[in-house]
Amino acid sequence: MTRCAIALPMSPRWRRRAPATNYRALDQASIAAVGVPKVGSTVTYPFSLGAGDTGAASGMEEERNVGAYFMVSGVLNLDRKLKYNFGLRWVQTLQNIISPVPHTDPRNNSLADGGNFPVTYTFLNESHDYAAFLPSANFVYEVADDFQVRASFSRTMTRPNVNSMIDVVSFGDVAVTNATKGNPALKPFFSNNIDLGAELYTGGAGYIGIDVLRKSVSGFTVTNSFNQTFPYLAQYGITYGTLSPQQQGALDLKTGGVAGSNSASLPIIVSEQFNAQGLLTINGMELDYSQPLDFLLGQYGLPGFGITSNVTITDQKSSGTLPAIAGGVAPLTYNATAYYDHNGAMLRFSYTWNDKSHTTGNTGGILGLCLPSIAAVSSGCTAGPYFINAPYGQLDMSSSYRLSNLFGDVPGDPELTFDIQNLTKSKLRTYEQYSYATNTYYDFGSVYMFGVRAQF
Repeated sequence: MTRCAIALPMSPRWRRRAPATNYRALDQASIAAVGVPKVGSTVTYPFSLGAGDTGAASGMEEERNVGAYFMVSGVLNLDRKLKYNFGLRWVQTLQNIISPVPHTDPRNNSLADGGNFPVTYTFLNESHDYAAFLPSANFVYEVADDFQVRASFSRTMTRPNVNSMIDVVSFGDVAVTNATKGNPALKPFFSNNIDLGAELYTGGAGYIGIDVLRKSVSGFTVTNSFNQTFPYLAQYGITYGTLSPQQQGALDLKTGGVAGSNSASLPIIVSEQFNAQGLLTINGMELDYSQPLDFLLGQYGLPGFGITSNVTITDQKSSGTLPAIAGGVAPLTYNATAYYDHNGAMLRFSYTWNDKSHTTGNTGGILGLCLPSIAAVSSGCTAGPYFINAPYGQLDMSSSYRLSNLFGDVPGDPELTFDIQNLTKSKLRTYEQYSYATNTYYDFGSVYMFGVRAQF
């Protein structure tokens, strides 16, 4: 498989600019002329491939994957049946990360937009070649007709995000304080996984399940921050002249200079992803319960009621000098649903709750801050601050009713549907390290949806 992608920064005024600049024709001509850029090649583009109006960045990735998979499965007849399968996957990846290095014409510093000289680019090509064997084994033992236990062992590989590998800098911060840099040296991370579970079937769709897991992750990607000064960005085509008017004004206020004349010592916090040293260990337990209530209520003429529920508990531990955090993994989540589903009528109420969690796997240093002091940037800001997702719970309702119950057979067997999302009008919020330091706050209220569903 070959995968090749190119991303270009889009201005908010893109729809008006494209026809006026004949962008499509220029784009296709440039791609046809350049193809996949070679190491050290120089190309002149009539538009920017680096930091643009939105502070976005671009580049190219070419990837070839080769793999093979072998599996053996069967059943052993012991006192009871033991089902098993063994698998072995081999994968090899050849990857090129092509990063444009912009060279802005210095004459542009004194020119207005629309009259600038073209930007010249040289292309850096980072090549990666890695292979791995990924074994797996799965077992299911039937202790009784209604009770079975499971065991699973595997090793998995996750490739890094290509957007985090292109060696360019994004600098859209209007406060000219924070920049984000790609790291073409990012490697895949691996996880050794153990899952043990048991399931008891209580009749029909009812069951009780428990599962415990451990994931030992090596090389997990984390975001680290380090100190630089504004001139550091020049090698990535970011100078005073390429900044937006808002950024130029902010820089002038910070330095007390005019046209960035005193920007040489302006501090910049640069964030970059790395493969963490040591292990990230995630331990977890999951409990499931699903039970139709016909055995209790059916005798009273109330069939169709039931409940389902799930509770997941996780714990993260990390070793090494640069601790890893799996973002978005809450230590406690649960959901519960009560339903009625019988004779073409359905009504469900579902509640979901998530405990607080880190928003991403970064190591702190957000917004140019670092705990216990800015001097700790050099050690990766291991004490934070972090962006935290506040605890969140939401109640939803869904319902449907089959019209054939009222009008007999109807073509398409249509159903009326009525759903309400977020009945409790819960608010999404993130904060910076401390619960009172709100970063984002989203009040989207409740959403009501009416519809008709049919099949033809």
